[in-house]
Amino acid sequence: MPLSPGGAPSAVPGQASPFAAVPVGTQPPCPLGWPAPKQSGGLASLIGLAPLAGPFSSEAFALGSVYQPILQLVGPVLAEIAPVITANQPLIDPLIARVQGVEAVVLEAILPYYGPYRGQLIAAEGDLAKTLAPILARAYNSEIASCFVAWQGQIIDQAKGGRITVASLAHPGTLVELGPEE
Repeated sequence: MPLSPGGAPSAVPGQASPFAAVPVGTQPPCPLGWPAPKQSGGLASLIGLAPLAGPFSSEAFALGSVYQPILQLVGPVLAEIAPVITANQPLIDPLIARVQGVEAVVLEAILPYYGPYRGQLIAAEGDLAKTLAPILARAYNSEIASCFVAWQGQIIDQAKGGRITVASLAHPGTLVELGPEE
């Protein structure tokens, strides 16, 4: 698998690493008044799991620009999961190695049939990514998506004992803070 200048896997020969992708964009504020989450993640939050793609990493990461806006939709959750993956990487790595072994056997078995078309498939995935990425970026940068991301941030804050801001049903247009009773 080709490496990008930063040493991370490259989706398609000649392209930068999908893990080097910058955030899709700045979301507009949630029209409900919910604050943006304190932290958010994306594709880079799962970097510790990237080796799971094994010998199929070119195929998997050819769609990296498509994964990024989708994963950013659950960015606050991924930001919470990323440190757990990192902390448990020594336990995860042996499982990844086993999966890679199975993938290598599968690739060896299908390579006589798949090999001649592999480059075409990867190129087609790259073309698909070029088409889908802007569409998904627009969806991620929509008001409804910003509210979904903000809602996740609030749920995470509440789970950590923080307060959440919600629209008042009794007084439309106003916000109410809810949280643990003091």
